[in-house]
Amino acid sequence: MLQTATITEQVTAHLRTALQQGRWTGLMPGRNKLVEELGVNGRMIERALEILEQEGLLVSQGQGKRRRIVAANMPAPHLQVEVILYEQTDALDNFMLELTQLLKAAGHSVNIAPKTMVELRHNQPAIEAMVRERPGRAWILHAGSHDVVKWFADAPVPAFALFGVTNGIDIATAAVDKVAAVREAVRWLARTGQQRIVMLTREELRRPDFGITLQNFLEELENQGIRTGHYNLPDWQETREGFHQCLNELFKVTPPAAIIIDDTALISGVLNFLNQQKNPAAREVTLIATDYHPSFDWFSPNITFINWNRRRILNHVVRWVNKVARGKDDRKLFVTEAKVVTGRVPGLQVQALR
Repeated sequence: MLQTATITEQVTAHLRTALQQGRWTGLMPGRNKLVEELGVNGRMIERALEILEQEGLLVSQGQGKRRRIVAANMPAPHLQVEVILYEQTDALDNFMLELTQLLKAAGHSVNIAPKTMVELRHNQPAIEAMVRERPGRAWILHAGSHDVVKWFADAPVPAFALFGVTNGIDIATAAVDKVAAVREAVRWLARTGQQRIVMLTREELRRPDFGITLQNFLEELENQGIRTGHYNLPDWQETREGFHQCLNELFKVTPPAAIIIDDTALISGVLNFLNQQKNPAAREVTLIATDYHPSFDWFSPNITFINWNRRRILNHVVRWVNKVARGKDDRKLFVTEAKVVTGRVPGLQVQALR
């Protein structure tokens, strides 16, 4: 489903643009005047003004006093932002395209790094060399491994970890807490009688140790009386051949009843594989994606997926870039919750999750 801006986010964007265009000088109009002008309630106005304070556009002068404007008649500070994608296909992902548009709308320049995490093999020395060649930039790391994120946290460059492995690392981060949603998905599958449950995930989440979400996946399987092992969380070589070899091995003897796919880029590969199978069991596999993709709107039957508020993540990244542009060192962790949106289990009548 599409994520649309909330009214508060729209009000904030409207006021931000007006400030940057120099519509007001000196003091910001009071809440009541803005309520009258924009036709929204006072709580939304107040929240928008607080966000603009956090971005450094306004300064509070105390309760009951109008805020002082510090960014009137001047554009937002410009910052060169370099984005290291996880892999090349992410350049066309709706989420990354929208992030680029929002950063440019805020007055910043955005460039995609010449090589992705996958192409660099998450190699810290190779990434360090690339950063040295491109000085004076702020970096956004898309799904970085632990070693890559740790290097950026210690490096003298502003960096933001957009997802990735960030546990215990002091770096600005936007993350999605999928633990509860993955556990609920496992319980849902178990309630519908499915025991052969597999999760396919990328290598940096499996090695050197399982991430928190994977640990909880295995733990919930055990809670449901399902013995766990390599079958449930297979290791595979991250090539097209390695991926299909993994799938062939899974379906050789005891085909999975359900596959949880922890990367939307792998969904098409799994569907392609299943469509080529002569085994009728392949047509009955329940697929669960841990992230939403617009293509799911065209699936029939509907696919089950784990959903989260993309708009909140996008706005947080833009706020971080704005703060860095004004010389602030922001290393806050921002986490948004996820929930399961159920589709239909083949051959079964499924009720909504409880």
